[in-house]
Amino acid sequence: MDNLTSRQRVLGLLNGEKTDRPACYSGTGTVWGAALEHFGYNFADAHHDPEKMANLAIFPFETAGFECALMPFDICVEAELMGCEINYFSNSDESIYPNIKKRLILKPGEIEGVEAPDEVMAARVPVVCEAVKQAKVKYGNQIAIGAHILGPFTLATHLMDFNELLMTVFKTPEKVQGLLEKLTPLLIKVAAAYVDAGADYISLREMSGTTDIISPKQFNQLLQPELIKIIHQSNVPIILHICGNTNKIVNNMADCQANAISVETRNDLAKTRQDIGPEPLVFGNIDGFGVLVKGTPEDVEKEVINCLRNGVDAVWPGCEISLKAPLENLKAMAGAVEKHGSAEWHRF
Repeated sequence: MDNLTSRQRVLGLLNGEKTDRPACYSGTGTVWGAALEHFGYNFADAHHDPEKMANLAIFPFETAGFECALMPFDICVEAELMGCEINYFSNSDESIYPNIKKRLILKPGEIEGVEAPDEVMAARVPVVCEAVKQAKVKYGNQIAIGAHILGPFTLATHLMDFNELLMTVFKTPEKVQGLLEKLTPLLIKVAAAYVDAGADYISLREMSGTTDIISPKQFNQLLQPELIKIIHQSNVPIILHICGNTNKIVNNMADCQANAISVETRNDLAKTRQDIGPEPLVFGNIDGFGVLVKGTPEDVEKEVINCLRNGVDAVWPGCEISLKAPLENLKAMAGAVEKHGSAEWHRF
């Protein structure tokens, strides 16, 4: 067991096998500002160029021992596939994540007319697939190659004005339910395309499913059935990630039967472990800005130890790691897991 590769450690854990320690990897974001600087890439170009995407994705492993390569880098792939116009900030001197420039649904009355395309190898999905293939060729025998998709409700918040969608959830939830039921098959197909390209695990990012936005009852009625469909259709391990305060729904998250759940910094990890017991895998929840950007390597090490003591099975960023995070802090994160993982981990 002392000779486990990162790939064996990550996939062994997800498949319920005994491993030597928790892994340090991600399903929420692994593009680092240090990588952009190292390669001299324009961030906007990296979303369209498979070679650049693959190079950026494997940089964390090459430089810091991060135990994965994860693609894509932004959360607009599925919205663009649906027909939304995306702003890539191509002319900006700063590295800025893409966002939605023009939404697909402009008013609630248009929800029922939305149809998801049957073909998913369009827009940027082929770019991500090719990047996955290239990363797999380079390091597929050493690290787990990951990909992420959005959850259907989070995708809906990209297709439609956020406040309008929430109002519709309260007034006519059946319309939202109908929309989610149309989006779920699309997301299943996108995930399958990534797996066919070589992805070893899928992170299902239902960020907007937090109780900061919707109630536990709404989560159970609208989101959980669709999440279960996606999880049950996956041919590789799948991790369910939800941002924000999720303590009220951690049992509901576990009931979705993903291989693991991932929680953000606003989740009380100790309480989560108390509520769901020792068995479900829980990943989290390093603060990607407050600690990894504003802290020191010593602060990072302390935070890693806290996460391990509070019951995580893999040390993950709670959400995207800020592009401003210094490389020394990112190295400290991976180094602290390797240094303290066995001693502070109590699963086995």
